[in-house]
Amino acid sequence: MIIFKNRQDAAIKLSEQLIKYSNLPETLILALPRGGVVLGAVLADRLNLPLEVAVAKKINPPSSSEFAIGAIAEGGGIFIDPEYKSQFRKGYLEQEIRAKEEKVKEYLREFRADQRELPLSGKTVILADDGIATGYTMLAAVESVRLKNPAKIVVAIPIIPFDRVNLLRSIADELIFVDNPKDFMAIGQFYEYFPQVSSEEVKEILAKRAIKVKN
Repeated sequence: MIIFKNRQDAAIKLSEQLIKYSNLPETLILALPRGGVVLGAVLADRLNLPLEVAVAKKINPPSSSEFAIGAIAEGGGIFIDPEYKSQFRKGYLEQEIRAKEEKVKEYLREFRADQRELPLSGKTVILADDGIATGYTMLAAVESVRLKNPAKIVVAIPIIPFDRVNLLRSIADELIFVDNPKDFMAIGQFYEYFPQVSSEEVKEILAKRAIKVKN
């Protein structure tokens, strides 16, 4: 079982498997905030690719703000676990989706305040995060990017549970990871140092590398 020193170490190991994408035109990295942006910055520097943020929020059941049953991303990308679709009172999922749509808009204003929708048509998009547990936010992000007609979607993460691999492969064009353990409780168990990442840190990283969208 691999244990990463920190997100930077995980990014270095992950970048070794992404080397074929280095310096490629019409290729960019979209990272999920907040920790994914720290990892994405290292990937962007090592592969010499532009970096932007991909915003997604988990959809929760009424009984828990931690447990996820799906996720929604900017631009209408959405994934709901089929197991839970019929388990709630009528109208709950629609209400929860509308609420999370507003949260997504808030994140976009915070992390991409001066930019319009990113032009992704015909591009190779590498979607990155510091790890996957349920995979719902990444699945929603893939759906969101797919709506913009990219040439290829690559999901790149250092750590993913063994039982999520086929699910991610079924929706992405390519899945790249460092390890896929069967004994998986939380992403943080695979890092020696896994601190919370502040919004200020994310904004500072993006300000240095963000893609400028032309009018």
